[in-house]
Amino acid sequence: MKIPTIVSLILSVLVFGNGSTNQVSENDLSLNGHWKFHAVYGEGSNYMNIQEMDSDIVIDNTDPNTERQGRWKTLKTGLRNSKFYREDYVQHNFTLTDLKETNKVDSSYFRFYPNFKQSGYYEAFTRYPFASHLTVQYNVKHAEGVTTKYVSQRTFCNEWVSLGIFEFDNTDTNYIELTAIVSGAVAADAVLFREIPAEKYRRAKKEPESVYLPEFDDSKWSNLQVPGHWGMINDFSNYTGKAWYRKTVDLPESWTKTSDTRYYLQFGGVYHLSSIYLNGKFIGKNRGGFTPFEFDVTEELNFEGKNIIAVQADNSAVVGATWNWGGIIRDVALTKNKDVRIDYQYIHAEPNLKTGAAELTLKVRIENNSAEKRTIEVHAKIKDETEIGTLKGSIEIAPRTRKDIHLTSTLPAEDTELWHFDNPKLYQLQTTISEENTALDHESDHFGIRKVELTDTHLLLNGEPVRLAGFNRVSEHRFWGSSEPLEVLEKDVDLMKEAGANFMRIMHGTQNEKLIELCDKKGILLFQEINVRDLDNDEFRADYYPLSKLDKKKRAELRYEQEEILMLDEPYLKVTDRHGIAITDKNYFLSKYWLKGMIERDINHPSIIGWSVGNELNNHFEYGKAIIAYVKEELDPYRLVTCVSNSGQKPEYTPETDPNTFVDLIMHNMYRWQGDPQEILTTLRSKWPDKPVFISEYGFDPFPSTALDGDKEIFSEWTKHFRHQNEFVIGTSMWTFNDYRSSYAGTTAEENRVWGIINSWRQKRRLFHRIKREHAPIKDIMVSNLDFESGKADIKIPIRSESDYPSHAMRNYKLVYQFRNSKGEVISNNSFDLPTIHPIDEDWQGSISWDQLPADILDMTIRLVTPTNHSRFSKTISFRPAITPEISTI
Repeated sequence: MKIPTIVSLILSVLVFGNGSTNQVSENDLSLNGHWKFHAVYGEGSNYMNIQEMDSDIVIDNTDPNTERQGRWKTLKTGLRNSKFYREDYVQHNFTLTDLKETNKVDSSYFRFYPNFKQSGYYEAFTRYPFASHLTVQYNVKHAEGVTTKYVSQRTFCNEWVSLGIFEFDNTDTNYIELTAIVSGAVAADAVLFREIPAEKYRRAKKEPESVYLPEFDDSKWSNLQVPGHWGMINDFSNYTGKAWYRKTVDLPESWTKTSDTRYYLQFGGVYHLSSIYLNGKFIGKNRGGFTPFEFDVTEELNFEGKNIIAVQADNSAVVGATWNWGGIIRDVALTKNKDVRIDYQYIHAEPNLKTGAAELTLKVRIENNSAEKRTIEVHAKIKDETEIGTLKGSIEIAPRTRKDIHLTSTLPAEDTELWHFDNPKLYQLQTTISEENTALDHESDHFGIRKVELTDTHLLLNGEPVRLAGFNRVSEHRFWGSSEPLEVLEKDVDLMKEAGANFMRIMHGTQNEKLIELCDKKGILLFQEINVRDLDNDEFRADYYPLSKLDKKKRAELRYEQEEILMLDEPYLKVTDRHGIAITDKNYFLSKYWLKGMIERDINHPSIIGWSVGNELNNHFEYGKAIIAYVKEELDPYRLVTCVSNSGQKPEYTPETDPNTFVDLIMHNMYRWQGDPQEILTTLRSKWPDKPVFISEYGFDPFPSTALDGDKEIFSEWTKHFRHQNEFVIGTSMWTFNDYRSSYAGTTAEENRVWGIINSWRQKRRLFHRIKREHAPIKDIMVSNLDFESGKADIKIPIRSESDYPSHAMRNYKLVYQFRNSKGEVISNNSFDLPTIHPIDEDWQGSISWDQLPADILDMTIRLVTPTNHSRFSKTISFRPAITPEISTI
C-alpha cells in the first residue's frame, strides 16, 4: 500500500481555519492542521461527568427487579482493589471454549428490569468492578428492538459507563442483560437510567445522518489539531465513543480530472474504527487504530470547488491497559498519481561477510488502474553520497491488476558498509517507473545492509554474537497521546540509547513511522508487533470473520466489479484486495490485514529485524501456526517472526500446544507472578532447546507514586539471571520505558501507570541511572595515578565478556572527560579515541591527558561515548569533600 511519509507541520507551522491545507509537493497535499470536531450526544460519553442524581433510576444487583440464569456468585471484595456500587456484586465465569468442537452453550445471563412510570427516552449506564472478561455482551431491550454492545470490564471500573440512548415503552418488557459469547468472568453490579428530553433524543438520532453532508454548518464545532487526539480538548479528555471530524479542502489549481490520473485519500492512522465520507458520499471504513489505509477518491472529488471530508472515529475498543487515545492520530494527505503507480517496494540487502559485497534483491509491486495492458520500465538507483548501483527491468501488466517485478544486483565490497546499532549506515533506494520514456511514478526509501542470524544460543549481528538490552516503549505522551510529534520521538530515542537500548520490542501496534526512522538513524534493533492482545477481542475474534465458512453464493456476493472489495456484515470493513486478504484464506482476516499494512509500510527499515504476530494470547496454537506461516510465505521471507507469550512455562503449553514451536525465537513476558525466574527459563529451555529466548517484558510492579526518586534494586538482582548463565537468553526488554495513561483497574487516581524509568513528561527517575550502569558494555571506568602537574591519569576498563550481559563489541567508542570548578563551570573538555574492543578481550588499560588546569578544581566526569554520541557509562570523581549543610534559621 503506497502511503508516503507526510511532512508534519504540527509545531513549525500553525494552520488555522477549516479550509487550510498544506501542500508539501506537486503531487502530495497534506491535510494536517486544524479540523472541525464534534461529538453527537448519545454516541459516547465522558464517565467523569456522570454523577448519580435523585431523578435517576438505579437498579442494584440485589434489587427484586433483577433476574439471573446460571451460577452467579455474590462477592463483597473487588478484584485488583477495584470498588463497586453499594455492598456487593455478582460474578459468573462463562465457559464458552470452542463452540465448533464442543457444541456447548453457556446460556447464563443477568438482567436488570427498569420499572418506568411512563414511556420516554433515557440514557443507559452500567457499573462494574474489575472482571477478567474483555468483551462482556450487553443486550439492551428497548422500544425499537435489542441493541448489543461489548464492554471490557478491566477498564473504567466503578464508573458509570454509557451504553447509549434509547426509547423505552413502559408497556413493554425492557431490560439490560449481561452475558458472554466467549469464556471469562463477568461481573453484574448496577445499572442506571437517566431520562432525557424527547427533542434532545430526536436531534441526537437525526444528527449523524447530516454531519457528513457538504451543506452541514460546522461553524460552531471545535477546532482540533491533526495529527492529535480529542483529549487535547479538555471536555473530551476522558471521552469514549464516536466523534466526528470535518475539513474543507481546496485542491491545487494544477489538479484536474483526466483519464490517466488517480487521486487517493490516505490516513496514517485513526483510532480505532473509522468511517470516511467525501462530499457527502460514504467512501469506506477501516478497523485498526494503528493501521495506514487509503481510498481511491478520483470519482468523488470536486475539481470545480471545495471538497468536504468527514471522518467518524470511534475509540470504544479499549484493548489492554493502555489508553484509547481517540481520533485522527497520524498524518492525512491527498495524493495524485498516474493510472499506473508503484504500490510498494522492498529491497533486501544480503551481505557476504567473507567477501564484503552485498547481494541486492528488489521487489517492486506496480499497480495498473487503466483499462489497457501496459509495458512498464523500472529503473532503480542505489545511492550513498553518489550513485553506486542500478537495477533495471521491464514488465507487462494486465488492466486493473497489480504485478511484482523482481530485480537483482550486486554491490561491490568497496561500496558496502554494514548497518549496526553503533554504526547505523543508511543507503537510499530511488525507483522510477516509466512508459516510452515518460516517467509515471517514483518511490524513495532508505535501507541498511546487515545480517541477522540465530543459533540455538546466540543472536549474531553481522556475524558477531551480541546480548542486548532494551525497553517496551508505550507509544504515548500525556498531552500528545499516541500522535507524538517528532520532538517527543527524538527525545525518547536519545534517552533510550543513553539507558543502553540497542535491541527492543516496541509493543502492541504499528508504530509511528517517524519513530522507526529515528531507530534507523540512531541504531536500535526492533521487533514490531500488531495490536492483537486477545483472540477473544470482539472486533478481532476469528469467529467474527469466518471467511472459510462462507458458502459459494455469499463469497460471490462479497466481490464485485474490478475493485474486488470485501464487505462483511456490520460492523463491516471495506478494503480493496491491495490491502486485504484473498477471499479463499481461511481465517484471521483482521490480523492478516494489520500485518500486511504494518509490514508493507515498514519493510525497508533496517532497524526492524523481526515481526510479532500478537501478545500474551491464550489457546493460540492454530492462530500462531497459521499467521506465522502467512508472514513468512507471503509478506517477508527474510526477517524473524515470533508471537510474544507469557504462558510457555505453564504445564498445559507444550511443543504440541504452543506456537513457540513455530517461532524463530521465543519472546517471553516474565513477571514475578509466574514464579522463580530461573525455573521459568529452565522450563522454556527444556521445552524448546533449539530456540534462543528474548525476555520481551519483565517488570516489578508499578511505583507507589510518580515521584522521581523511585528506584528498584530488584532490577539488578534479576539481571544476574542473564550474567554468565542462561546464555540462550539473547536479550531483554524491560516494562516500561515510560509511564503511560490507563483506565485499567488498579491505576492511580491520575490515570497513570507508574512503571517507567522516565515519567510521562520525560523526566528521569533514579532507576534510569541504575539501568544505564547495568546496561553498559563495561563494568567500570577505573581512574588511577591522577597527576595534575603532568596532566595525566591511568585508565582501566573492565570489559563484559561474551557470557556477560549485555555483551557486544565496541568500535569507534571514545572516552570523553571534563573538569569543573567549584562554581560548577566546565574548565576543560577532552576526549580519547578507544581502539576496537571485543568481549573476548582482556580489560582495556591506557592513559588520558589534558592541558594545564587552574587550581580551583571540583571534580572530573569521564564518560564512555558511542559513535552515535550517546553516553553509555559515566563516572564522576570529586576532589573536594562534600559540604556539610548548616541550619541558618528555624
